[in-house]
Amino acid sequence: MTFTEDSSPDLPGSAAPPTAVVTGAAVRIGRALALELAGRGWQVVVHHRTSVTEAEATVARIAESGGQAIAVAADLEEPHRAAETVFEAAENRFGQVSLLINNAAIFEGGALGETDAETWQRLFAINLEAPCV
Repeated sequence: MTFTEDSSPDLPGSAAPPTAVVTGAAVRIGRALALELAGRGWQVVVHHRTSVTEAEATVARIAESGGQAIAVAADLEEPHRAAETVFEAAENRFGQVSLLINNAAIFEGGALGETDAETWQRLFAINLEAPCV
């Protein structure tokens, strides 16, 4: 797969537009990635955990530009369940997923010695384990 500045995705043997899953795509960098991919012809799965309004706004913006997208809520603190939820929704709507961008992350806790065990578990599950599932 290759990109040039003004190209759509180049996937050999593919008639339908390819599908990308972007985790944490409702806001900030994830949203920018989702919008850019949609602008280049990708079908986009806008993953979020609790940012329903923002995810729906991202999907609406993609649709207004002629693209295709869906919003899917899933908690990456339970990475196996989240992967199943997101990929099932993606495949049911668009077919095979061609690209996964693991963008989602959380930023919690304070000083190293002041972070409790529950926060560490959540940080590891979302920031380290989920991208590897």
